[in-house]
Amino acid sequence: MDGYASASAYLELITGLDPRFTEAYWFASFNVGADQKRPDLADAILQTGIERNPDNWYLPYIAGLNAYLNWHDEAKAAKYYRMAARFPEAPRWLAGQAKILESGIPSIVKKIRTWDAIYRSNEPEKVRNRAKEQLIALWLAVFNSDAGKQIKERARQALIDLDYQVN
Repeated sequence: MDGYASASAYLELITGLDPRFTEAYWFASFNVGADQKRPDLADAILQTGIERNPDNWYLPYIAGLNAYLNWHDEAKAAKYYRMAARFPEAPRWLAGQAKILESGIPSIVKKIRTWDAIYRSNEPEKVRNRAKEQLIALWLAVFNSDAGKQIKERARQALIDLDYQVN
């Protein structure tokens, strides 16, 4: 049996008892959205969390990550990032990330920036390890592409910085 199959039901129970327990909503994004491949359900849970915690920047940020990484919806992610960026305690780069998502920059650059922000954050080790794996895969794609010498060198250095052996 899938260990996450009942996750959304447990989340409803937990957040019904304590609507301000924001870690439960965070769990929704990374387990319901990613592991169950149900970003729509994770979004609904996160929306409830945002409504119950209107003074919290982190929930719209997590909703943006869910929209971008699991749903592949850059416009929705940008909307959530802008919502989070309004709060003074939110990271300064969030508003810029919203602009990047709305720009014509190639998707791989956006993905690298998103995963890099997660990797360098104070997220739990499991999340940072997932980010590192994604970064290695993305930088390998750049390194093995037809990109110019300077871009390939940047990819090589990024892989070395991630402790990945490059030939």
